[in-house]
Amino acid sequence: MSKPRVALLAFCVATAALVVPTPAHAAPGSAHQVTVLRGADQPKPHSVTGPAGQHPVAQPAGGAAVAASGGGCVNVSDARPCVSYRSKALWGDFYLNSRTRGQCKANVFIFVNGQPKYQYTVDTYSLGHYPLDSEPVSGSGRGYTSVDFLDCSGRWIFTANSPDQYWP
Repeated sequence: MSKPRVALLAFCVATAALVVPTPAHAAPGSAHQVTVLRGADQPKPHSVTGPAGQHPVAQPAGGAAVAASGGGCVNVSDARPCVSYRSKALWGDFYLNSRTRGQCKANVFIFVNGQPKYQYTVDTYSLGHYPLDSEPVSGSGRGYTSVDFLDCSGRWIFTANSPDQYWP
């Protein structure tokens, strides 16, 4: 094989390695063992309102929002929960930054106007990004992503809530 072909082959192999899914960028249900529980098996959020003072029922200043506002990500303990609004849906996910508290599982919820909507349960054995999921919304409102972290025995450790997202 000629030197240019060997170089091209080496480049292709190296580039292909960059696009192989890793646990931090895997699709839902692959490396993260995402489970969606149905009916009575669905977990309930540890706290409907989150820590004291977080996620009040108020709307943004000036009354009802004219355009989507808020959202984004915030570091909470070992995690970074995120929320955004697009295509008439709230989108939530989280990043696990460290496992200093012995987290083994996470239950992910998207709250819509104060009502928890269970999304999925995932094993949290690796650091990095966990799957993005969505919850359809209509009208105007407020929502956020809430992630309950559990130890390996299924006991609650802590809850991480994203900032509030408002939509028109």
